[in-house]
Amino acid sequence: MKHTQCFLSLFAILHSGATLAQDIPLPELDVTAVKSAEVIPNKTLKNEDMRQSRRSDLSESLSIIPSVRVSDTASNSLQQSDLEPAEFSIRGAAFYQNNIQLDNAGIDSFLDPANKLSGGDYPSRTSVAGHSQSVFIEPSFLSEIEVIDSNAAASEGGFTGGVVKAKTRKFEGESEFSVSHRITKDSWSSFHIDPTQLSDFEDGAAQRVTGIPGEFQPSFDKTETLISGRTRVGNIGIFAGYSDKRSSTVQKRTSTLAVLYDFDYFLETGNVFLRETEDELESHSRFATVRADLLDVPYDLYVTLAHSDYSKDSFLINFLNSDYTSNIKGTNLSVNFGNDYGATRVDTTLAINFSDNARDSDSQTLSAYNGRNFYTDNQYVGSYGSLETQQTVITASADMITTVNEVTNLRWGAEIKRVDLQQHRAQDYVESQFYPENLSDLNGLNGAVPYDEHYLYEEVTYGAGDIAFLSMNLAAYLQLDGMVNHWFYHGGLRATRDDFLANNNIAPRVSFGRYFGADDSTRFEIGANRYYGKSFLSYKLADLQKQYVTTVRRETQYDPTSPFETFSGNDEWLESDLDTPFNDELSLELSTALWHSQAGIQFVRREGKDEIRTNYDSDTGLYQYVNRGQSTTQQVDVYWRTPAYQWLAASWRVNTMLSWTQKESDQQYFSGYSGTEDAKENVIFEGEEISRYELQAADYSVPIRANVDVFTTALEDRLTLSNRFTFTSGYEAVSKTGEDDTTGLDMYEVVEQGSTFSWDVSVHYTLPMFNAEPYVKVDVVNLTNKSNVIRAEEGVQLFGIGRQFWLEFGINI
Repeated sequence: MKHTQCFLSLFAILHSGATLAQDIPLPELDVTAVKSAEVIPNKTLKNEDMRQSRRSDLSESLSIIPSVRVSDTASNSLQQSDLEPAEFSIRGAAFYQNNIQLDNAGIDSFLDPANKLSGGDYPSRTSVAGHSQSVFIEPSFLSEIEVIDSNAAASEGGFTGGVVKAKTRKFEGESEFSVSHRITKDSWSSFHIDPTQLSDFEDGAAQRVTGIPGEFQPSFDKTETLISGRTRVGNIGIFAGYSDKRSSTVQKRTSTLAVLYDFDYFLETGNVFLRETEDELESHSRFATVRADLLDVPYDLYVTLAHSDYSKDSFLINFLNSDYTSNIKGTNLSVNFGNDYGATRVDTTLAINFSDNARDSDSQTLSAYNGRNFYTDNQYVGSYGSLETQQTVITASADMITTVNEVTNLRWGAEIKRVDLQQHRAQDYVESQFYPENLSDLNGLNGAVPYDEHYLYEEVTYGAGDIAFLSMNLAAYLQLDGMVNHWFYHGGLRATRDDFLANNNIAPRVSFGRYFGADDSTRFEIGANRYYGKSFLSYKLADLQKQYVTTVRRETQYDPTSPFETFSGNDEWLESDLDTPFNDELSLELSTALWHSQAGIQFVRREGKDEIRTNYDSDTGLYQYVNRGQSTTQQVDVYWRTPAYQWLAASWRVNTMLSWTQKESDQQYFSGYSGTEDAKENVIFEGEEISRYELQAADYSVPIRANVDVFTTALEDRLTLSNRFTFTSGYEAVSKTGEDDTTGLDMYEVVEQGSTFSWDVSVHYTLPMFNAEPYVKVDVVNLTNKSNVIRAEEGVQLFGIGRQFWLEFGINI
């Protein structure tokens, strides 16, 4: 905190002697409210306010917003080759319970966004790793992002976290073209690694059960190429942009037991496994968008088409023929029309979203040959098969604002959403267990048993086929916005039909407040609201998958002459009857114009109810989704946004936020609805045996977080310097420390999580040329190379990335 206090003191000194530049307007980072035409307080980030130096994804762009918490594993030292956008939470809600829109069209994934496949995880036979976003947006192509995180109008739904409204750049009177290229690599990066993992990290191989895709990426190259332009063709204004991000890393392909095959290496390094062959893995993320606006007409009409394609190569260590590729593709088309009809403003949107999450495997079989050595004889051959999930969402909405009188507006509208969800397996996937004919060969001491000298013991077939769901979700809302003297109010209802879960829900929205001061520059508001969340394919998928599963098994395990038995189905999952999860919100906000700036403080309390958990009964061995979850999140946000000030022949602007969060939840140590809960399972916590239910949640909450962004422009705007400071406070957290030797139960303790501090710097210099502006930009992440621990598990610490350099060069015409 010492560094943060120094910076804040410096800002105070700067502003005490600064003069406000009257010819520079207040930047549109709206946190104060306007009159009754503005129903909700909002946070709007212009492109120049977005953070884009580390990952260039949506979560980094939003990280300056106080209510937003980005996954603590983003930008960690172990996995710098990763291109997948980080997840983020708003107001403590699950990361998959936000409503993310691109030009008024939803880009949420309704497939299985809580199913994550990170380094060190096995793929699943029956599900595909997903993401909360069906389209991976390139923030550089956005003009602004608005975040609604409290007192949302009745027109907003489908979230228990918040609403994110991204707007694509458009033609604004002049033709422009730009191209840029950005690079970084491992030699430009400083890694902070736990001493217990250092040798494994340098070797690029996790010293754990082989077969799991490695989690260490010490050798990598990353590039980002952007091409964009806007122009006018007739009476149509066009913006087009293309983004291409690539990364590569070297990964251990096979290994052997060093204790058996290279004992000197084991004594020298302490590594159990010896790296042998390796392979290069590629990741690729592309995004393309086109926006067309009809110009010179008395109404608004524009069309946006966006497409993203993300792919990542992988394989299973020591598994023969195990290569596979993970893909997340998304396409979004939206048509927006708006016009005034007398006293009523009408805005309509027609949108089509298609998304495909897939695992494309080279092999559709996985065979285990017992009696062959795992490390030297390719005991396992194959992978987990190909599988994909798809969604097609067609949405039509109409939003109307009718002026009733001088002090009252009526908001009303409706939305219909057709959601088509499907899991598709193109061909059978087969898992087989083979045993040697001689039982004495099982231990492998007699050498590798040839493949053709094994007999089939068990074969499990996951049959080809489709599982599909079609639902028609409906919503209608009505809201009054009024102003009486200096008092204002907003009151409404939102009624929805969750057809997928067969639920009807009504969400009340109420807020009121008062303006103070001669110019109404100070504003106080209090609100009480309810928000209903989304439903996902995975809630119903597991129960129906059993119809495609067939098991053939010999009656006697070690008898090659024993007859086969056939079993149909898989009774692991019970059918669920679920309610739609929801949040109840209480909020208070005070905002004012302070020193020609925007400042405010806000308190928000959210109570999550009917949250979905995965229940596991150890007596029956059955799983089931249940509405047993609940949580309480409290946040206090403080923000201060300044206009541009002139000082020392330069223009200075500051964005500052401070946020405190406290979250309580019944959710066990695992995160996401996929975390299983065993009613019979206990753990050892602080030396005592307790129910796993009593462990607090693992989530995105950090008690105190502070961001200070300082933007400086000089030399006639040719030089831009950005200093971004981030601080998080220390806190206590539950951490797994291992297993109890006596009972075999997992052990947990409360550990002290230290504070973190990072100073990121960007320097952008434009060379003056006629009709062209070539430029060079250098981004330095974690300038001071501070060692920041972001998580601790079983005595092993996970660190954020150290000092890292990015070089960018480009030209604007």
